[in-house]
Amino acid sequence: MKLQSMVLLLIIVLLVGCNDSVDNEIGTEKINQYESNIKKLTDENATLLIEKEELVSEYNELMEINNELRADNTNLKEETVEDEVDIDAFIVVDEYKYKISFLGGRYLEDGIIIMLEAYSNKDEQIWIKTWNGIQVSELATHSEMEVYNGKVYIVVDGVLNIIDNETGYTRLMISDLGKSFQKPVIDKEGNIYVVGQYNPYLTVINNQGVVLWQVNEDEYAWADNVEVFEDRIELRTISGVYKFTLDGERIYE
Repeated sequence: MKLQSMVLLLIIVLLVGCNDSVDNEIGTEKINQYESNIKKLTDENATLLIEKEELVSEYNELMEINNELRADNTNLKEETVEDEVDIDAFIVVDEYKYKISFLGGRYLEDGIIIMLEAYSNKDEQIWIKTWNGIQVSELATHSEMEVYNGKVYIVVDGVLNIIDNETGYTRLMISDLGKSFQKPVIDKEGNIYVVGQYNPYLTVINNQGVVLWQVNEDEYAWADNVEVFEDRIELRTISGVYKFTLDGERIYE
């Protein structure tokens, strides 16, 4: 009986010892798994940090490029504004403001578009006139404009346009004039003097729109300015200044 009890006790001890060994192995395996998971997470976290740093670096580079582009765009806008001041500047006459501008490239087959806009003193557009298909060459495409007695005078592509400054209605068009960049000159009688770079070089028109006389001789080529005095007219060309009577007779000195 004692022997059996001792054998039973020995078996129990052995069984308990086996359970402890199994538990230890399971515990060690779990610890190893935990350590492996922690290492894996640490490695992944380090990778994410590296990727984050790379993304931040790329973002900073993109921001620098964006700032450079913005600066270039600002400079371009400033240059464009400066160009518009020279080309598209407002001309203020009494309570109106006028602007001449261009649309289209220099060598388009169908020419450029010239626009004349009129605005009130509150910057409200009153009317707009356009001339399409104007060919660009060494000659002027249009003249400066003159405002006189409620009308706007401008030569576009060798055609004098007389426009009502309130409505934009074209009251009169006189063609076959020399292409001009000088604004038409109007005397106290309402006569209009148009200079042409190319034949005719000077055209005088009365206040009814009738052509009174012209200067066509090639010695007056490339005329660029005319002045009207009480007793004479002076035409300036590339070769000199020539004087005429008010009736168009050449004055020789």
